[in-house]
Amino acid sequence: MTKVLICDNTKVLSVVGVHQEGIAVVIPIGQVSFSVEDSSPVGVGYSYTLDAAGNPTFTPPPPATTTTLKAVLWYNCFTPQEAIGIKTSTDPVVQEFWFRLQQLITAGHDVDTSLASVQEGVQYLVNKGIVAAPRVAAILLGTLT
Repeated sequence: MTKVLICDNTKVLSVVGVHQEGIAVVIPIGQVSFSVEDSSPVGVGYSYTLDAAGNPTFTPPPPATTTTLKAVLWYNCFTPQEAIGIKTSTDPVVQEFWFRLQQLITAGHDVDTSLASVQEGVQYLVNKGIVAAPRVAAILLGTLT
């Protein structure tokens, strides 16, 4: 099983989905397609270059450097276990982190996860065992749980 990538001359524009051999996929005029294994991470936004034989090498899009979203939405980036750990902590730094987040939620403000104070706060939660280290990137990118 493979997935078909619809591309312009430099970037993946869409993924047709997983299909079986022998099933036709219509490619818009002026675009090209490549097939990759359905387990491949290549998707929309990836760029590509062709080698001398015409085989593509895909490059993922650069990671987001700034994520700003409503505080109430950012709160939902934490798992329920993480949120409970934050709210029930007796550590004064964790309590301050929670207090500031509550203020932002109440006021309807945004959280800018590119700010050092936000990144340091999340890292502090990791150091205290409230958030697992592999979760930091998802939280800072605003990935909802």
